[in-house]
Amino acid sequence: MEKNLIVILGILVVIFIISAYGFAVWKKTSKNSDMASDNFVTGVYDENPETSTGVSVAMTDGGLEYLTTKDGMSLYVYLEDDYNVSNCFNECLEKWPIFYSDELLPEDGFGTLERNDGKKQSTYLEMPLYTFAGDKNPGDINGHGLKGVWSLAVVGK
Repeated sequence: MEKNLIVILGILVVIFIISAYGFAVWKKTSKNSDMASDNFVTGVYDENPETSTGVSVAMTDGGLEYLTTKDGMSLYVYLEDDYNVSNCFNECLEKWPIFYSDELLPEDGFGTLERNDGKKQSTYLEMPLYTFAGDKNPGDINGHGLKGVWSLAVVGK
């Protein structure tokens, strides 16, 4: 009886380990709609702009399109911002500089807001846009998913 219990417990442990591993692999590779998930491995800079002239579009290895500056630096949204309202100030702006371009077209989903500090900031689908000081080269997406509140500015989302 005791041997049977040990065998059953051993089988349950193996099933648990396999299930946990399978879930971890699924979570890492799934293409869900959570913009702050870890779906992105590297950015690939696309030199052919597909929208307004002040930005370009790049694609992750997983095929997700996101916005970049016309120089290929990734653009981000802060998930704690409100529509047409930036909540990033002071120390936040040191790591997340605002993005502004007067070359963006409203029909492409872009707009401009005037921040509380008087500066202009471009928006996409009414969300303020930022760059990330930790991105050093075109195609870098080092800011994506940071603290669960920073996301690439995904095309159409």
